Amino acid sequence: MASDDNEALALDQSTKRFVAMGIPVATVPFPALSHAIASLPKAQSSNVLFLLGAEAVLENGAAVSNLGSHLVASVAKASRIPCYFAAESYKFTRQFPTTSGDQDLRRMGAKQDVLKFRSSLDDEKEQEWKVEDGGGRENIGMVDITPPELISGLITESGIMTCEGVAEELIKLWF
Repeated sequence: MASDDNEALALDQSTKRFVAMGIPVATVPFPALSHAIASLPKAQSSNVLFLLGAEAVLENGAAVSNLGSHLVASVAKASRIPCYFAAESYKFTRQFPTTSGDQDLRRMGAKQDVLKFRSSLDDEKEQEWKVEDGGGRENIGMVDITPPELISGLITESGIMTCEGVAEELIKLWF
């Protein structure tokens, strides 16, 4: 089974588990995010939260996650909707970011070329860059860093913790 299929299957299974527990779930593609938030009935908007998965959690509580997660967290913060990241504690790392950009990702070993400038209109070497194409997953493996000020909390196997608690947890694990 391809990686895309595994991710779609995992999402489907997670969605089914939440629904089986009586928790209403909506999966929204990135391009429709702002519209979906604006379309929430007032009665439901107070019961909404964003739940994203993290590939890693950095020492300051920032989350390394799929490309676009920083955007989702920014929209959530602007809309006053809580945004949580789920990650097992073994994904906590002693890396400390100085920015949310490419410099820190390169230092951590993630090499991705997001900015592509044209030098002329007939530059045939230019490739169109896409985040999603109608539900497809063009940029598998591309990540970004979501800073802790956009994260409401981290959900781990030990429970919900604050971003500030990551450093304390790392001290317990390493010393």
